[in-house]
Amino acid sequence: GRGRDGGRGRDGDRGRPERDDRDRRDRRDDGPVDEAEFERRLAHADEVAKGLLVQMGWEAGVTVERQGRDRILIKVDDAAADMADDGRDLVDAYQFLLNKIVNRFPPRYRINVDVAGMLEKFDAELTRRAREWCEEVLETGEEFWIEEELNPRDRRLVHIEVKLHEGIDSRSEGMGRDRRICIFPV
Repeated sequence: GRGRDGGRGRDGDRGRPERDDRDRRDRRDDGPVDEAEFERRLAHADEVAKGLLVQMGWEAGVTVERQGRDRILIKVDDAAADMADDGRDLVDAYQFLLNKIVNRFPPRYRINVDVAGMLEKFDAELTRRAREWCEEVLETGEEFWIEEELNPRDRRLVHIEVKLHEGIDSRSEGMGRDRRICIFPV
């Protein structure tokens, strides 16, 4: 396995990624969703999302809906648009708190937050940048480390974009806020 140095050898060389024969599919449980429990979580997410916004000083409308099989999407209206003005930090913190409070006990349903329709805009911009990073790796033949901090959802978007390009792959290394993505030729 990789040590605390983020997978680098003694000379600091990051080298080729280690591979094994494990199935790298999504690690979430793919079992059936308990619909009654999911509905309870939706109601709880609605209550917590509204309460947190009030505590944060925003009077905004909140819509809670199912997203796919086992995810919850919290949509916050334009009244809280300034929450996303300075990037995603405040929105990410709000999303983190919602996930921790609503998913205190299993089963856990991933919660995503969209403030004033900004999620689609952020996703499009990140996907565009990921495509540029992929093209750079394909042109230079050298690995590329994304040094900016990305939350797990954003890292997943980058990994998905990388999979669309032949001849390159990606991996994440590090822990928590220090987790970074490397795009590399194969």
